[in-house]
Amino acid sequence: MDRSLGPKGDSSPTERERLLLERMPERLARRGRWEDLRRLLSNFTFLTDKVALFGPQALIEDCERSDDPSLRVLELALRQAAHILQDAPGQLPSHVHNLLFLFGGDDEPTRHLLAQAR
Repeated sequence: MDRSLGPKGDSSPTERERLLLERMPERLARRGRWEDLRRLLSNFTFLTDKVALFGPQALIEDCERSDDPSLRVLELALRQAAHILQDAPGQLPSHVHNLLFLFGGDDEPTRHLLAQAR
């Protein structure tokens, strides 16, 4: 995805983009493509678009598909902020940044997400 959708973006998703956001994590997990799943869930554009269109619970479920420790931290951050993100998905960057900064590890995916959330 090369453009941001949802509250900050000024574009509505195409049906194809909507399907990719909705189904890609499940497909990657089902095929055992764990590194691709980790990369996808470490892409801040994907995260913000998914939360804007489907809410935080859908993204939490995507994180549950992996046993990657860095995604567990992201899942925790999303759970902590889910009640806020449900009504204000544009708050995702600040909540993810703050919670990853406080509780995140020093691994590459966490550093990457922190840099994107700034």
